[in-house]
Amino acid sequence: MWGLVAVGQEELKWSTAGWCGIALESLLTVLGAIVLRDRMLVEQKHVEAWTGESSPVLGLHARGILCPIPEPDGLPQVRSRYYKEIFHVPALQRWHKENIAAMRANGEAASAYGSQVLWGSVGYLARSAVLNVTYVGHPVRRRFLAQSGLVRPDGDAVARTFAMIDAVRGRYLAALEDTATRLLRFVVPPLLVEIIENARTPEDLVLAALQMREEYRPLRRWLGQFQRALDLGNREYVLECESMLAGVKKTSETFGSQRHEIASRTIHTEAGLHRPAAIILERLARTPAGDAAIDRLLGMFGISGTILETPVLTHLRTEVMES
Repeated sequence: MWGLVAVGQEELKWSTAGWCGIALESLLTVLGAIVLRDRMLVEQKHVEAWTGESSPVLGLHARGILCPIPEPDGLPQVRSRYYKEIFHVPALQRWHKENIAAMRANGEAASAYGSQVLWGSVGYLARSAVLNVTYVGHPVRRRFLAQSGLVRPDGDAVARTFAMIDAVRGRYLAALEDTATRLLRFVVPPLLVEIIENARTPEDLVLAALQMREEYRPLRRWLGQFQRALDLGNREYVLECESMLAGVKKTSETFGSQRHEIASRTIHTEAGLHRPAAIILERLARTPAGDAAIDRLLGMFGISGTILETPVLTHLRTEVMES
C-alpha cells in the first residue's frame, strides 16, 4: 500500500491507497510525458532505475529523451527556501523539526517513507526551479504538493492546454450520449486512448508512445513555445496561444457536419506553429470516451476479473479519468 498525506494545520493525516492503482497512474503519467515532453531529466545517481537491462523504458535513454544530469548548483539554498514556504503550517513544521533531530542523532529520518514523500517532494520541486523545467512528480508527491499552493497548473503549458481539451471533449461526449450512458462510462484522457489502443502487451505501451511522439512533434514544439512564454511572462505570445485554444474550442463544439467543416477550415488559417498544433488538438477533442481502452489496459496487466479490478477502477476513475 501507498500512504497519502492530508495536511491539516495541527496534524498530518496519512491514508492508504492501493499500490496497483498508483502504479498504473504512474505508468500513464510517463506515457503521456513521452509524447508531450521534449526531454525527461533524471539525476545521474537515480538513472539506473530507468536504464536497467529489464527496464521497459530503456529506449528512452538511448533515444536521448531521458537525460541524466548532475545535481544542479545552488540546490541547497532553493530547497531551504521552499522548506520555509511549504512547511509553514504547524503540523509540517513539527514533522520537519522532529526528522531533522532524528537525522542528526541517528543518521536517518524518524519516518523513512514520510521523508521520501515530504522532503523528496520539496527537493524535486527545488530542482525544477533551479533548472527552470516542469516537475512531473510521482502521484503521491503530486497530491502533497497540490496542497501547498506553490504548484499551479496554469503555469504548465501541457496541463493548461489539456485542461481545456478535457473540458471541450467532455461536453462533446455529453452531447452524443444519454444520461445513463454518461454515468457509466469512463472518459480516458485522449492521448492515452491512442496509446492503449495501439498496444497489445505492457511492453507495447512504451513503443506506441514513442511512435506517437514523432506524430505529435508539431504539438510538442508549440507547447514548448507556450511554456517559454509562460516562464518569461511574454503576455503577447501567451495571448496568441490562448487565442488558438479558443479557436480549437469553438471548432470542436460545432457538432453539425457542415458547420464542423466550415469551422475546421478556420483552424487552417492559423499561422506558424499554431496551425499544426491546432489540428492535433481539435482531433484530440473529438476522441471517443475510451471505455474499451480501460478494459484493454486492465487485461494487459492481468487485473481484469481479480479482486484488484474494483479498487483499481475506482482509483483510475477518481484520480486519472475525466469526470
